[in-house]
Amino acid sequence: MSRWFEEKKCRIHIDTHVPTEITELGENFDAGKTADGLVNAGFEMVQVFAKCLFGNSYYFTDVGVRHPALKTDMLREMSEALVARGVTVTAYYSLIPDAVQAKLHPEWKIHYDKKHDLGFAHVDDCASMCLHSPYIDTIVLPQVSEIAKNYPVSGVFFDFGRSACYCGCQCCQKIFKAETGLPLPDNDETDPNWGTYILWKREEQTIFEQKMDRLCKSLDKDFSFVINYSYTIRNPEQGTRLNDFITMDVSESQEPCGLNVSFNAKYLATVNERYEIMTTRMIKWWSSWGLKPYNTLLYQNAIIQTHGGDSIMGDRWDLDWKTDDAILKYFADMNKFVSGIRTFIGNAEPQAKAAIMNCRDFLRNKNSTPANDITLLLAGMEATHKILIQNHLPCLIVDEDNIARYLNDLEVLIIPEQQIDDPLLIEQIRVFVENGGLLVGSLDAGYSEAMAGLFGVKCGDEFSRGFISIATEFIDGKYKFPEIPLDARFNRFKRSGCREIAQTYKSKYSTSSNFGFGPIDRKEIMPGITVKQHGAGHAVYIGAEIFGNYRKTNNPQIKHFIKMLIMKYKPEMIISHDAPDSVELAISTAPAVTFLHCFNYSPEKELAFGCSYIDNSAKISEFQVKIPYTGTIKRIEVFPENAVVPEYKQETGKVILQIKDLKVFRSIAIYE
Repeated sequence: MSRWFEEKKCRIHIDTHVPTEITELGENFDAGKTADGLVNAGFEMVQVFAKCLFGNSYYFTDVGVRHPALKTDMLREMSEALVARGVTVTAYYSLIPDAVQAKLHPEWKIHYDKKHDLGFAHVDDCASMCLHSPYIDTIVLPQVSEIAKNYPVSGVFFDFGRSACYCGCQCCQKIFKAETGLPLPDNDETDPNWGTYILWKREEQTIFEQKMDRLCKSLDKDFSFVINYSYTIRNPEQGTRLNDFITMDVSESQEPCGLNVSFNAKYLATVNERYEIMTTRMIKWWSSWGLKPYNTLLYQNAIIQTHGGDSIMGDRWDLDWKTDDAILKYFADMNKFVSGIRTFIGNAEPQAKAAIMNCRDFLRNKNSTPANDITLLLAGMEATHKILIQNHLPCLIVDEDNIARYLNDLEVLIIPEQQIDDPLLIEQIRVFVENGGLLVGSLDAGYSEAMAGLFGVKCGDEFSRGFISIATEFIDGKYKFPEIPLDARFNRFKRSGCREIAQTYKSKYSTSSNFGFGPIDRKEIMPGITVKQHGAGHAVYIGAEIFGNYRKTNNPQIKHFIKMLIMKYKPEMIISHDAPDSVELAISTAPAVTFLHCFNYSPEKELAFGCSYIDNSAKISEFQVKIPYTGTIKRIEVFPENAVVPEYKQETGKVILQIKDLKVFRSIAIYE
C-alpha cells in the first residue's frame, strides 16, 4: 500500500513559533479561507504546527501546555479544513527546544557549562530538553499519541531532533553510570571517558526512534514520522533507519545556498531511501521574511526533482495563520513547475561516472562533539562537489553502505581528506583502480597503512601552510600559474613505486603569523602529489588539504589543476569545455530515454557576510555538451516546453548537443 509521502509531490511547511507573551494569536483565524488559498496554490500536503520551540501547543492538549492566547483549536480547524479539501496534513513538533517544560521541569533540561555553550541561543528564552530525561515518556510520546488519535493528521515532523551540546544532568549521570559502569565525564574532551560518552550520547536518537516506531505500530492508522536531518550527510548515524523517509531543510545562509541543495541531493540520491529537501521562500533562510528571487527557488527545486527527491517549500504564517496572496502565487508557479518536471522525467534515476566518497565512519569517529554536527568536516566534500560541477563533470556522493552499487559504472572516485580503515571498502577501491578507475585521495586518505600502499606512499608528520608546485603537464592556458599556496594542513610523505607530479615547499611563516605565508622555503623539497598505476587504473595522492582549502579560498588554480588531472587520465569525463562555471550538468536515465539536465546557478549570488541575494539572471547564450550515447536517437524533447530544442549530431559512442539560451534550468530528453 502506498503512503502519502510516495504520492504527494507539492508540499509546504509553514513556520509559526509564537512566544508565550504574544496575546494576538488567532484573533482573525479563518481555517477555511487559509485552506482555500493553499489548495488553489496547488499544495497536496501541508505541515501544520502542533508544538513550537517555545513549548507552546496550538491545539487543546491534555498533556502539554497550550499557548496562553489560543482561543480555538487551530490544529484541529486547520487540519480538518485541509483534509476536507483533499490535502494531506502532518504535524510539526519541536522536539528538543521547549521553553515551557524547561521552566516547569528544570531537572529535565540539558545541563552544560559555558566551556561548550552550544544551546539554541538563537531563541533567547528557549531551553533544550535532555532526551534521557522523563520528558520523552511524559510529554513527547503522549502528545504525539494524542495528536495521532484525535486529529486527521498522517504523520509528525520532529524538528531539532539531535542534542546540540554536552549534557551533565542528573538523568544522564545515572543512566550513563548504569549502562557503562563509568562516571559521566566532565565537559572536557581530554577526559578519559570522553570517547565512551560520545558513543553513548549518539544512541539517544536511536532510542527515541525505537519508541516512536512502537507508537506508530500501535496506532489504528497509517502514521509516519521523520526527524529533521537524520541520516543526511551531516549526521552519519548507524543502525536500522526507522524514519519513514529522510527530510531536511537545507541551509540557505551559506555561499551559495543553491549549491548546498545540489550537494545534499547528490548524496541522498544514492541512499536508496525516499527523501525530501525543504527550501524556503525567505531571502535568508529562517532569519528574514523577504521573498527570494524566483529563479533561485526554481534552481533549487530543479536540482531536487532531477536527483530523485521530493520538494517541500518553507514559508511563515502570521499570527492568524495567513500568508500573502502574492506569496501563494509565487508558490503556485513553483508547484506547477514541480508537477511538470516530475511528469517529464518520470522515475528516471540519477547517473554519474564520477563520485565523491562520504566515509561516514571517518566522520563519526573524527568528530569530537556529542552533537555530531560535522559541518566543518564536510568542507572537503563540499569543495570537491563544487570543483566537479564547475568543471562540468556530473557526479554523485557515495558512502561505504552504497558504493558497491556504483563502482562498476564509475570512472573517477575522489576521497577528500577522509581516512578509510575498513578492509572491505579498501579492497573494493583497489579492484576499482585495477579495472581502470581513477582514484584521487588527499591528506587523510593516505593515513591508513592499506590505503597508503594503494597510493604508493608512506605518510609522516603534518605541517601547516605551504606551496604546491605543479608539473607543467598538468598546466594549460596562456599564463602558467606559479606554486599554489595552501593555508591548510600538509603531510610529509615518502614515495614507493609512484611517480611525482608535484612538489611541496613549506612556508617560512607558521599559521600563528599575522603576516600571511611569507617566503617559500626551497631548501626542503618534498613530494606533494604522486600517481601510481595499478593494472589499467591510477591512484593519485595529494599530500595536502587541497579540497578543504578550495572551500575556504575559491582559488581557481586548484579548480583548474583538478580538471587537468582528470583530463590526463580520463579525457572524456569532462562533458563540456565551453560552458561557464555557473552551468551545472547532470544525467539521469529511464528505459529508452537519457536525460541531460542543465542548471545555471548565476541567478543566485550571496555576499560573503551572508546578508542578501542579488538576482543577476544572466542567460547563457550557447555551449556544447558531449555525453556518452550508443543508441540511435528517435527524437529529442525539452522541458520547459517553450525552451530551445538543442541541435545535435552523433559520433561513435556519444552525442554532441548545442545548448542555446539557458536562463535557469532545462531538461533534455533523448529518446531511442
